[in-house]
Amino acid sequence: TDFIYLDHTIGNMMRKIQNTFEIEKEFIANVSHELFTPVSILQTRLENMLETGNLDEETETKIIESQKTLGRLKQIIRSLLLISQIENNQPPKEDKVNIPELLKEVKSEIEIRLAEKNITLDLDLHSDYIFTPCNRSLLFTLFFNLINNAIKYNKQNGSIIVKTEKIKEAYMGHIQDTGKGISPENINSIFYRCKKFNISESESYGLGLALVKTIANFHDMDITVESKQNEGSTFTVFFKL
Repeated sequence: TDFIYLDHTIGNMMRKIQNTFEIEKEFIANVSHELFTPVSILQTRLENMLETGNLDEETETKIIESQKTLGRLKQIIRSLLLISQIENNQPPKEDKVNIPELLKEVKSEIEIRLAEKNITLDLDLHSDYIFTPCNRSLLFTLFFNLINNAIKYNKQNGSIIVKTEKIKEAYMGHIQDTGKGISPENINSIFYRCKKFNISESESYGLGLALVKTIANFHDMDITVESKQNEGSTFTVFFKL
């Protein structure tokens, strides 16, 4: 009898937890949709104010800064919407992707960011690997976010190495940087959604890496991080063979 009661209690708890997750996902999706329209309207209004050409320099500077803030807010909203869509299994997985070729495309896309901080990005791509079934756009976002973070938290004139290798159990992609690294107390929480750390930038790693983790889970991939403060970090993506 006690075992039956315990099993019933655990079942009820699991159903409540699942229900809570579903409510959270629905809430995030609804709020993100509701926020996107007014933010876009505000951005358009600020653009129209700038186009009038009769603003003093101080007012113009404030409007430009406000546009940057709205731009960051729109990116956050887009990420939340994408996370919600992935968690609800909405994106299709119908693509075949050559991972080294995808990494070359990401490098080409991000060249401007590299130049801003004079960071070198070396590709050490060994064997080809065709990953299927998958969503090509999401995989591009995953690697773009990882490399973008490696730039953002890197030092001026730093370097990034993107390496691929194949072992018996997995095909792996490593993104290694010479940045500030992650403190030991934060490294276990690095993929938590909207987790904010004690870093100098106004933005956190949180949402970008939460999206990376969500995309990895969607494709049944693993992702790990090793880091030493003031020396750099290495993120490794595992494609299971």
